[in-house]
Amino acid sequence: MSDRRERVAFDDPRFEAIVAEELRRTLQGVPDAVADPLVAAQIRSKMHAIVSRFPDAVADLVVRDGMPVGAVVTAPTRDGIRLCDIVVAAAWRGRGVGSEVLAGLLAEADAERLPVSLSAWYDAPARAWYERHGFVAVGGTVGTVDAVGADAAGGYVELRREPSREYVEIHSVA
Repeated sequence: MSDRRERVAFDDPRFEAIVAEELRRTLQGVPDAVADPLVAAQIRSKMHAIVSRFPDAVADLVVRDGMPVGAVVTAPTRDGIRLCDIVVAAAWRGRGVGSEVLAGLLAEADAERLPVSLSAWYDAPARAWYERHGFVAVGGTVGTVDAVGADAAGGYVELRREPSREYVEIHSVA
């Protein structure tokens, strides 16, 4: 099954709903009257932080069979592509949506011979997922980084995936 990415504004209600679902999960047990404004503020803050750091960042809604199933935020950088955020709706997790979206992004980067970079919490399950997709730790964003790229103070690790030489070699023959 193929997903498509639809470029949307950061305040598109469908995009916000996907991002909000993930943030809302962290506030389980908190009454909606309290959680909803907190989540809305978190979304605004998160997207503002991304755009402040990466002014050319874009939001894409991931659509499968006409249904929004995920969201991804990317930005061009001086030397590649930054994966700022990727979220899959809870009902669609474990069905390969995230892997398919990431594979598509990596194929685009490979075609342009661009590396892809991102930050992940040093001990989050997402870090291992990215590493399974070819990302390697190249540094940390806070404190002193150890030999494997984990932040010694417990923070984010910078991950990077270089363009696949295989893709370039196979597809440059045409």
